[in-house]
Amino acid sequence: MELSNSERPSELPDSIVLYLAGEEQSRTNEVQLLLELCRTKGISVDIIGQSHARFDEQAALAAIRSIAPQVRGRVKSGRGYSLPLSNSGRLSLGNTPVAIVYSGGTPVDVYPKFRMGRYYKLTDLFLSSKRLGREELLIQIIESKPALVDPEWTSVETEVQLASGRADLLIRSPSGLTLVECKDQADQGALGQLLKQSTGLGAKLVLACFDAKEGIAEACREHGVCLVKLTLEPQQ
Repeated sequence: MELSNSERPSELPDSIVLYLAGEEQSRTNEVQLLLELCRTKGISVDIIGQSHARFDEQAALAAIRSIAPQVRGRVKSGRGYSLPLSNSGRLSLGNTPVAIVYSGGTPVDVYPKFRMGRYYKLTDLFLSSKRLGREELLIQIIESKPALVDPEWTSVETEVQLASGRADLLIRSPSGLTLVECKDQADQGALGQLLKQSTGLGAKLVLACFDAKEGIAEACREHGVCLVKLTLEPQQ
């Protein structure tokens, strides 16, 4: 389920204030991915730990409450999901980091949250922008962490025009080129597109996805294509 155009911002946010329970929480995979994606998009992140002198719980609560209810959804923990607020209405940082999204100095969204039957984790704030859908998010993840597909990478190019079409990612390393096709759900069509793009290129082929249809892993092996499936598990 995606937000309608009237419910999501037209641009990525200016800044994010990220509230953490402590330093250990900052090292979790999801927080690290959020920080890396913000860095690649030029979004400033202000990290405030619970023990920091600048920590102001009342200001954070006021910011969350100022966000339109139809945007912020449910933010009080329950039903097995860790959300920004405890049942008593306080910040629940012991269970989850909390990201308050700002645009023009105004709080416009908060993550994680539960809205319209769906749980939105920290990194889903990028899915709430017209600029970044699931496939674009996947491209951003690999662009920011190319070692996921080539540990020896030296440079990364996106939206590369090839003789047979436009490639999502082209990664260079001392051992050669790696051509990456990104799909929310990998299927035979995506595999065929990747194979067509690779004609005459002599590159290692990678099909990256969040999910894959049945049989696609075997098809990739048959064609010498590396299937990379990334999973961002929600915090529960």
